[in-house]
Amino acid sequence: METVIRMMDALLAAMEQERRLVDDLIGLAEEKASLLPRADAESLNGVLQREEETLIALHETEEERKAYAGRLGDKLCLAGEEPTLKKLARGFDHPEYSLRLICAGNEMTKAMRRLSRCNSKVKELLKHQIGYTAFLLNVLNGPQSKADFYNMQGSREEKTTHKSRLDYHA
Repeated sequence: METVIRMMDALLAAMEQERRLVDDLIGLAEEKASLLPRADAESLNGVLQREEETLIALHETEEERKAYAGRLGDKLCLAGEEPTLKKLARGFDHPEYSLRLICAGNEMTKAMRRLSRCNSKVKELLKHQIGYTAFLLNVLNGPQSKADFYNMQGSREEKTTHKSRLDYHA
């Protein structure tokens, strides 16, 4: 029983570490959302670097959590089954730990939903930024079907041309 309790403690600690890392990702997503409208590429690059490091740590912690859950599932005679949190909580005859396990799972679910909402916001901001950049590039580089010219007498005349606005300003 002592070994199972130590394994449960290790599983709960890994889950808490995962939730903290997800909270860090939420903070980084919010930071990205504030940097995108300002087009601060240098700061955004730093945030992306920190995000990559956090994702690597999250992946390592997730593997650790899966290993603890698998070993705990084997100890609780859940071999051959996917050791979900609910199955582990039901299989463990200790109400306090079962409740802590379910609560930790619920907290992780809430954190993942918040992360998903933040990432959706960043995705929409990126789509808007890409659309705006494409529009500006088309304005600068797109050919004009008619361009305004002035003849020697100063009167305006229209000519068909394939030059862009950028060609006239260069």
